[in-house]
Amino acid sequence: MTGSRRTRLFLGGILLTSACLRFHPAALGPPAAFLERCILSSRIDMSGGGAEPAAEQLVYQDDPPFSAFCFVELRDLRGRHRLQWKWYAPSGVLMRRSEEIPVGEAERTFARYLAWDELRFGPGGERGTWTSTVFLDTDLLAARTFEVR
Repeated sequence: MTGSRRTRLFLGGILLTSACLRFHPAALGPPAAFLERCILSSRIDMSGGGAEPAAEQLVYQDDPPFSAFCFVELRDLRGRHRLQWKWYAPSGVLMRRSEEIPVGEAERTFARYLAWDELRFGPGGERGTWTSTVFLDTDLLAARTFEVR
């Protein structure tokens, strides 16, 4: 049997067997929450009885000590979940992993849910583009970058 005939028989076999395969989309329900906003800021203002990030800040001067906050606002949070932040240095090294924070409550929906994490910088920190990621349960919810000069 020649090589080209074998190839044709092989491809024909694949076509015949592929006709028997069927893929069905997974049954997806409504999302656990909607990300309303994800803001990087140098501080969180809690003076008005709630929490609001200061103006968004994407560039920080390497003048330690300072902090970067990653603030998220979730809308229509349904059920009980976990939030976690991971902060990566410009070199790609994971510098901080927050504890998993329980959010929400079973069988309850929150119209608005606020949460944040803080990364503190001391002397001799790495300059360049940093990345903050936020996970809801195990799913990536948001990723934001900022620069330390």
